[in-house]
Amino acid sequence: MNKIPAVDVIIVNYNSTDYLLKCIESIYQTLNGRSANIFVEDNASTDGIDRINQLFPKVRVNRNRVNIGFGAAVNQALRKGKSPYVILINPDSKVQQKPVCHPDQSRFESSVRAV
Repeated sequence: MNKIPAVDVIIVNYNSTDYLLKCIESIYQTLNGRSANIFVEDNASTDGIDRINQLFPKVRVNRNRVNIGFGAAVNQALRKGKSPYVILINPDSKVQQKPVCHPDQSRFESSVRAV
């Protein structure tokens, strides 16, 4: 039986892949082994988006042929997610210190911070 991840994380990217790499790394550091689906909706970037799957093979990267805009890209990822909780985060953000989800409950920690 597949367990539904505690949270789906959606990141819309457009030519911010250097920042995106750091963002994803910070997400994994704060999960502390807990489950999460990370979806990257890329809006036709030309700055090496293929690096994401090389470094983070579990991240689901969807490469749009054209820039479809933020809202449409978010909707694409929302249709793929299964978790009751969703975090939208910009690629130039970093999650710090506390885990994204409580270890025993599917609820957000009140001290989650992003910068």
